[in-house]
Amino acid sequence: MSKSSPHKISSHAVSRFQERVRPGISPEQARNLIGGLLADHTPSSEPPAWKHQRAGDNNSTYIEASDGICFILNDRNVVTVITRGWKPDYIKKRSKKAIGGHKRGRPADPYKRTGLAQKLNSKPS
Repeated sequence: MSKSSPHKISSHAVSRFQERVRPGISPEQARNLIGGLLADHTPSSEPPAWKHQRAGDNNSTYIEASDGICFILNDRNVVTVITRGWKPDYIKKRSKKAIGGHKRGRPADPYKRTGLAQKLNSKPS
């Protein structure tokens, strides 16, 4: 049985908890676990050191429930859950562009552009 929490837990936070922390549990179980974790910790205006920064985070408060699990709140509403190692989409997109902007992160074969691959693979006559 979880401790009661004075926080309102959004369905988005429940989904993210299921996705990132405890895959396979029901929404009700996730909500109970979140409530129990929140009851044991105090909110802070400082995000965990490992959290990616982004504009607009100034009004949020954070509860780092354990090493690597953090709840983000606006007022007393839990809006989402992040975990250490998880990267937001805007970071993933920037990372792909940083390595050349190629789909699936693979660099293009330089020989295909020049036709050199065909020349190297063709047998001399």
